[in-house]
Amino acid sequence: DGCSVLMLASKNNEAKMSESLINAGADLNLVDEDGDSALHLAIIHEADISLIQILIEAGANLNLKNRFGRTPLIAALFSGHERGCLALIEHGAEVNEKYGSGETPLSIAAKGGLKQVCQALIEHGADANAKDWDDRT
Repeated sequence: DGCSVLMLASKNNEAKMSESLINAGADLNLVDEDGDSALHLAIIHEADISLIQILIEAGANLNLKNRFGRTPLIAALFSGHERGCLALIEHGAEVNEKYGSGETPLSIAAKGGLKQVCQALIEHGADANAKDWDDRT
């Protein structure tokens, strides 16, 4: 499916292996056939926060969109990976990027009941008045 060794390590929550691969020069932003990077895969497969931090601190693209238009933050929101969301927000993920029918990270977090994530999004500049394509905030 076009996965690199780093992607497989990330998918399998292998923090030490991922760190070794990164130190050996693995491409953090290589994508599979769905456009998912190692960071996307770590988020989707609910990896431990230590792996997500390793990928973020090594320079993974926080705003890379897969072929479905999902950034790692959007993927974290849909999977309910609260600690992943918070780490991405704290490290500068785009907080007003629209997805799907114009939903923002804040609207997705609110729908999912992720209060702490909503708070972090607002603190990092999320527009609470942004409207989706159906004119909903």
